[in-house]
Amino acid sequence: MSTEETDPPFAHPDEQVRRVAQDARATSRLLSSHHSALLTMKAALEVLQRETEVVCRGTRVEGDVWGQARWRSREVERSMNAAIRNLARAIAGVERSAHARHGFDEKVKEVKHKRRERARLRAAKRNPQLQAAAENSDPLTPQQNPNAAPQQGSSAYSGPTSIRDLRGRESA
Repeated sequence: MSTEETDPPFAHPDEQVRRVAQDARATSRLLSSHHSALLTMKAALEVLQRETEVVCRGTRVEGDVWGQARWRSREVERSMNAAIRNLARAIAGVERSAHARHGFDEKVKEVKHKRRERARLRAAKRNPQLQAAAENSDPLTPQQNPNAAPQQGSSAYSGPTSIRDLRGRESA
């Protein structure tokens, strides 16, 4: 055997990510770790942005008129704000993808149940005589079945009546 045939585990750089993508929990853990790293990076960039703003606005050249230092620092501030804004979008994207992955797993679980239910309904449509036979064979006696028509002289439940029309019967 040559060394080309026996590759060490994770020989390809993307192999580990492929394995993570196949497992929902591993994907969730990976996205969670990236999410926390991005949040930490965003917090650090926000501090850096504030400190850079203070330094750039405070750098004055002899002969500056009021506000010129501020105008010179605008380009730096814009680029820092754009970086923070893009990082916030990346954080939101990671959150959305984590929720979408979880939703995908839930839908996959529901598909099996829905298919089984549809198969049962199709089988009931194909064999209506079995369904009709099951409806005709009522295992409950008229006294046990509340939907059955009352017999004459029977003390069985006769159907819904008004609460004011109990005529000596006890209420439920």
